[in-house]
Amino acid sequence: MHRRSRLALVSVALVTILSLSSLTPGATIDTSGVARALPSSQADFGADNPLGPGPTDVTGVQTPVKTISVGSEPSAIAYDSANHCIYVANEGDLNVTVINGDTNSVVANIEVGGAPDGIAYDSATGDIYVANSLWSNFTIIDGATNEVVDWMPYTGVDPMGVAYDSSNGYIYAANWGTGNVTVISGDSVHSWITVGSNDSRPDGVDYDNSNGNIYVAVLGSNMVQDPSPGYLSVIHGATNSVANTLTAGSGPDAVADSGSSAEVYVANYYSHNVSVINAGNGSTQLGSIPVGYAPDAVAYDAFNHDIFVANEGSDNVTVIGTSDHVVGNIPVGQEPDALAYDSANGDIYVADYGSSSVSVIVPGQTYSVSFSETGLPSGANWSVTLNGTMQSSLTGSNLTFREPNGTFFFMLGSFPNYSAKPSLGDVRVLGANTTVSVVFYPIYTVTFRESGLPVGFEWNVTLNGTTENSTQRNATFKATNGTYPFATYWTGQNYRTGIFFQPRPQSGNVTVDGSNVTVPITFRSVYTTTWGESGLPNGTRWSMTVNGTTESAVVGGPIQYLTFFLTNGTYTVTVGAPAGYSARPATFPFIFQGPGSYPATQEDIAFYQIVQNVTFSGPSLPSGTVWFVNLTNGQSFSSGTSTVTFQEPDGTYYFTIGSTSKAFTPSPSSGSFTVNGTTSVSEVISFTAVPSSAPPSSFNLGGAILVAVLVVVAIGVSVAVVTRSRRKS
Repeated sequence: MHRRSRLALVSVALVTILSLSSLTPGATIDTSGVARALPSSQADFGADNPLGPGPTDVTGVQTPVKTISVGSEPSAIAYDSANHCIYVANEGDLNVTVINGDTNSVVANIEVGGAPDGIAYDSATGDIYVANSLWSNFTIIDGATNEVVDWMPYTGVDPMGVAYDSSNGYIYAANWGTGNVTVISGDSVHSWITVGSNDSRPDGVDYDNSNGNIYVAVLGSNMVQDPSPGYLSVIHGATNSVANTLTAGSGPDAVADSGSSAEVYVANYYSHNVSVINAGNGSTQLGSIPVGYAPDAVAYDAFNHDIFVANEGSDNVTVIGTSDHVVGNIPVGQEPDALAYDSANGDIYVADYGSSSVSVIVPGQTYSVSFSETGLPSGANWSVTLNGTMQSSLTGSNLTFREPNGTFFFMLGSFPNYSAKPSLGDVRVLGANTTVSVVFYPIYTVTFRESGLPVGFEWNVTLNGTTENSTQRNATFKATNGTYPFATYWTGQNYRTGIFFQPRPQSGNVTVDGSNVTVPITFRSVYTTTWGESGLPNGTRWSMTVNGTTESAVVGGPIQYLTFFLTNGTYTVTVGAPAGYSARPATFPFIFQGPGSYPATQEDIAFYQIVQNVTFSGPSLPSGTVWFVNLTNGQSFSSGTSTVTFQEPDGTYYFTIGSTSKAFTPSPSSGSFTVNGTTSVSEVISFTAVPSSAPPSSFNLGGAILVAVLVVVAIGVSVAVVTRSRRKS
């Protein structure tokens, strides 16, 4: 129940005690004139909370699968293992809603007393005991029929938490208004046990069947949000006497034990945490676990061994795993105020006070995901975030989460001067528990210290793939033990002047072995020198090697000049000439004195085409006779002597032979030759004289022609005379 409502009800309960003692079963009381405090909300917390806000909601290993509408302001809940029903006490409607645990549907609403705020199941009789806070009495419901079978008169002012002790059959009720606990046997009061002063407020009650103890969470003061610690009263069930009183957090109002694990968990409403107490000796507080805002109920999941904590102020349920670390926060309805565990199906039922509903959480099958660490100093605080939930540890070396089957992302929290491997990744849960081993390695500083650069000049270095830029003398990295490659880079002061700075060493390895390491880097001034060419045709590639560095370019291409970075000094230059060409000289010394001023030094390399002598030889021809060699590429060479000599570059050439005299025939008159760039070429040509013979007489031929002409003329004249004579006659 909410703190403000409880304080308001105390005074009302005291006024109505006498009249309540005379009520009979079925009687009612008019509460219309009673001032009721409004439900609290998240706005009630945080600003005045000295401990700060609780954790952010994340979806953990369980999710609500159904929301069931019940009566107004449900504030208590209990599970009946005999009929598998869940009983919800509705403070605002003065009734109890019955939910079938098999179908999660409402099967009944039972009218009870004023402001029912506590409920418990008696497994021996099957009865349900309902604490009516406003009337300070009890209603007894038969679980078999879901009917009211009895009313108890006054049991104590403002009864809240209720628990059943299966070893002695008693019902224990914490009386908020009178600072004591009522022991009920059947339908009558057996006794009262004082657990605090009149100023104390007992609230939550739990029975631990592993040791027979009754645990009562007691607020130390009736002041709202009193930061002073409350306590946990331990009642021995066999004697009904207080055996011990243990300090808890601020505002303890709910308690649950974890069975065989021998731990008791106390929800501290105002300090927003859960106290963990050793139930074995009943006297040792093991620590506290931060949860959400205003934790108001606790329940134990006996199957998965998880603790569920309802956080009234943050509208969620925190799940605490077996290692006492938070493994998830589950959003539920508004102002969750009570929890019940269904041992038949493992479901968790959450009474949502502010939304008048019950959220059903199905834990399902989950497995432990443990992270074990080595390498950190003893007592180091390290952390892991798995699937959005973070755990940290100050003691021990393991952090354990609970997850269902699936793949989940994890990330290690940073720890000063240590590096975790792996630092992040995925964990796959596949039907079994799993462990991730994390090794923390000490981190050392690797410093690269430069010299030779102007003050404030930017430079950079890369170590094992990570690059640092610096305008200072040092560039620093963090590294664990090992050997790592590094590289430093040239840097330019002014590209127009061609001045650069070259690092030494430019690359190498750094070995870290249990201590910091310093690597000196020396920069020296480097200048540019540019080289061009002459004598080569477009499309020809040429190259130069200077100081062990080779550069090349293509004539007429986008890069026609070769640039080298040099310090002052003397260098050997080697020119790489393309096939068929030579550079003169091909190797020579080069003295570099720096550019001095813009532009940078520029030199040209002259190339010459390589040719070989080609000689055609033949016999001497008569004086004045010229013979010649014609090439198919258009060239022609002639000579009046016995040889024709010319030069050609590498290649295959076709030729023909001719002369100015028809009295000689060349052999061969045509052919080909090949120049391969290494030896001269010789071709031998022979000339053969043409044989002498009488040429045909031009005189006899002319006479024959003349005779033929005269004959034709004579015939023509004769024909003409005859024709004329006929005409006259």
